[in-house]
Amino acid sequence: MIPVSAISVPAPPRAVHTTVLITRAGKGKRVLLVPVMINGKGPFQFILDTGAPTTVLSKRFADSQHIEGQYHASGQGAAGEVSVSIAVLDSAQVGDAHRESLEVAVVANLDEIHRRIPDAAGALGLDFLRNYTMIIDYAHDTVTLAEDVHLSASNESLPFEIGAGLYTDVKINGYGPFPFVIDTGATENVLDPVIATKLNLPARRDASLRGAGGNGIGTGRFVEFTSLQAGPYSQHEGLIFVTDIFPPLRAAMNHDLVGIIGYPFFGDGNVTFDFPNLRLSVVR
Repeated sequence: MIPVSAISVPAPPRAVHTTVLITRAGKGKRVLLVPVMINGKGPFQFILDTGAPTTVLSKRFADSQHIEGQYHASGQGAAGEVSVSIAVLDSAQVGDAHRESLEVAVVANLDEIHRRIPDAAGALGLDFLRNYTMIIDYAHDTVTLAEDVHLSASNESLPFEIGAGLYTDVKINGYGPFPFVIDTGATENVLDPVIATKLNLPARRDASLRGAGGNGIGTGRFVEFTSLQAGPYSQHEGLIFVTDIFPPLRAAMNHDLVGIIGYPFFGDGNVTFDFPNLRLSVVR
């Protein structure tokens, strides 16, 4: 008979709770880059992008790492149709957060990202992030990925849906709600011109805007709003970029969205995305 004390019981795996530094890049330092190990090499800088359903590599980076696509596909993005090659990484790792056999999209038309953000190798998308609770501390430039932190279903958190993006309802100047996507890769809040006209939002200036992923969002105009309200959280007295990118986005995401919540809504807060429980909180 073997004594009970002689039996070795393996310890349960420790929950992931890891924090890495953010590097800011792009105009106004509104693009958030995080260090990612790819196939055991790196770290390489990737855009932190909840607007990307799949992690994306630039073709230039994939070629430099001898990452080959297994098959080709096409899809719709903000700038229209995008041609991609699908590859499978042996591993991707952020701090102690680790994924194996991660399917990624290798995109050829990301030259613009290298012009504006030379160090960016791609975008870290929802396929990696959704396994954790993610905490972005904008004030201290850190991001935490954790399996042991969760939000309660309270009035002080915002529910969202997850599909090809993160979706929630937003009121503009008290009107709505309107369906928006939450995109940490977006440097501005963005609105469908149909809604801007319907709400008679006053124009302030014409402008052009680039997406964090390098595809041109295009030209449009900034208009003024009194308030953007998402659940218990709000942004007051600001500008939102109005451009007609939403027909291809609606097709790509299979969702009737009319706006994007981006950096200006979150940029001075501590934002927690509890992906397993589909809730978000903001502490300013």
